[in-house]
Amino acid sequence: MDLHELIEHLRDNALEVVRRLLPNGQQIGNEWCIGNLAGEPGKSLKVRLSGTKVGLWSDFATTESGDLLDLWKMINNQSTIEAVKSVSKFLGINEKSFLPRQKEFAKPNRIKTNSAGAEKEYLITQRKLTPDTLQKFKIGYQPGRLYLPYIKNDQLVNYKLFPITRERRTDTKTAKGAEHCLFGWQSIDDNIRAITICEGEIDAMSAYQYGYAALSVPFGAGVGHKNDWIENDWTLLERFEKIYLAMDEPGQKAARDIARRLGIHRCLIVSLPWKDFNECLMKGVDKEEIDLKYQEAEYIDPGYLKNIDHFTSAILDEMDNSGKKDFYSPIFHSKLANLKLWPGEVTIVGGFSGSGKTTFLMQIALDTVAQGHKICIASLEQRPPKYLKKIIHQAALKKDVMPETIHEIITWLSGSIYVYDHVGSVDRENLFMAMEYAHRRFGVKFFIIDSLVKCGFAEDDYNGQKIFVESLTNLALNFGVHIYLVVHSRKKDSERRQIGKMDIKGSGAITDLASNVILILRNKEKERQIDVEGKYKNEADMTLIVDKQREFGWEGSIPFMYDPNCNQYYDNKKGPINYLNHLQKKEYSSCQE
Repeated sequence: MDLHELIEHLRDNALEVVRRLLPNGQQIGNEWCIGNLAGEPGKSLKVRLSGTKVGLWSDFATTESGDLLDLWKMINNQSTIEAVKSVSKFLGINEKSFLPRQKEFAKPNRIKTNSAGAEKEYLITQRKLTPDTLQKFKIGYQPGRLYLPYIKNDQLVNYKLFPITRERRTDTKTAKGAEHCLFGWQSIDDNIRAITICEGEIDAMSAYQYGYAALSVPFGAGVGHKNDWIENDWTLLERFEKIYLAMDEPGQKAARDIARRLGIHRCLIVSLPWKDFNECLMKGVDKEEIDLKYQEAEYIDPGYLKNIDHFTSAILDEMDNSGKKDFYSPIFHSKLANLKLWPGEVTIVGGFSGSGKTTFLMQIALDTVAQGHKICIASLEQRPPKYLKKIIHQAALKKDVMPETIHEIITWLSGSIYVYDHVGSVDRENLFMAMEYAHRRFGVKFFIIDSLVKCGFAEDDYNGQKIFVESLTNLALNFGVHIYLVVHSRKKDSERRQIGKMDIKGSGAITDLASNVILILRNKEKERQIDVEGKYKNEADMTLIVDKQREFGWEGSIPFMYDPNCNQYYDNKKGPINYLNHLQKKEYSSCQE
């Protein structure tokens, strides 16, 4: 829970809070009145108990004022961090019980630096930083470059050796294997409730010089691994009520992605008069002008009503697809190139019970990770080791896998596959919360829910099923993620008969609301035959039926062979994919090559 959300909880419980903090006061109308912060009799200190200003207070004798968190801090003589902990305990708020992967980072070696020199003079005379600022951020100096320490909780976790000349910037070095986090934590006071995030260490120091607590992203604004700091700094960032994002024009798209993960309810975009804080500093922009830009900072508007000209650039981009690939297509069959799975979609995966849906989706998970994405699996019908071992078999291309190979595969998958560890009927609200958390903190873009039958609906609860799938589509659209939902097909007189989206159990809205419907038809007749003459050798072991594809439009069937030794479905012309080879060589390969 971030600070903004905690303050909302305080506002919702304003009367209980003031009774706890100022028990000698009295309620007069919609205000709690008392003499002062020491609890003496009187009416000069008033706290609003209702209305739009609920929680705001002012002592008219001393001109002190603030909100309920300020009141809690002042009466208990606590810092913001201390107050957050005690307020959470008072309100009975427990931290979310998600256990993030405990990463191990290399500890950086101490670097020998100088405390002065031409490099320091460069920062003072050309970049206009003061000696006090440089000391606050613990900047060091080497011939021709700056030593920028990344310090968290008083511990050095990384550093950057930054050349002062632009032509040498490609020689920038960081500690190998060290943590990627925001720069500047050493300058942040425990009582700060608002923070600025900008694009460079010198910019963070310049913002500090303007009087704003500031941090810098480690490698510039961007996507993918450039945003690993969000996961690593998540807990520290929860304490801030407001997060200002001050990035140049190219960084604005990244700023919006950052805001979506950190929470648009507390992120504001600051538009500076020049490219960045340091340019403002060098051009002599005064603090009053910067203060005005902060007052004009805007939240990212989640509104929906826009004029058509708002979409001009997006339409042009949409109609020019040259070199553009925002979708994901599995690679373990040549025809899967016709299956394009886009962000913001829900894909229904259907089939008879025992048709191989889970095995197919585990291969999808492995393939997704091999293509550089993160995925979260909520398999509610089996314990995690049961289905995760299928991924191990698929990656190793065999069932008998040596322990060292298992460790190697798990190391590769660690940080890319997350598991919702629950078996049985699920609390849907908790599931959605976990999915949102996985996306916002860890950057997960793909989710598997296996299956609808474990989501707490009766077979004839059509309205409940509709609302659930509708909620999934909303989640997918709001966060730009792709969700696979497993459903079962109605039984037929023969499992060999063709199936379609009309055979899905439950509400018709399930397939209506989904962007894609794919069905798995297992060739059980082939499995039952004793194929002495090789009659069935070239028959497909499984047929994947694409019965709906809203964005791309292609529909059809794809024949797959199946290797029970490694649990892989594969193209008969290519053979199973050697994912372990990809692990070692970072490239795809067929095991037949």
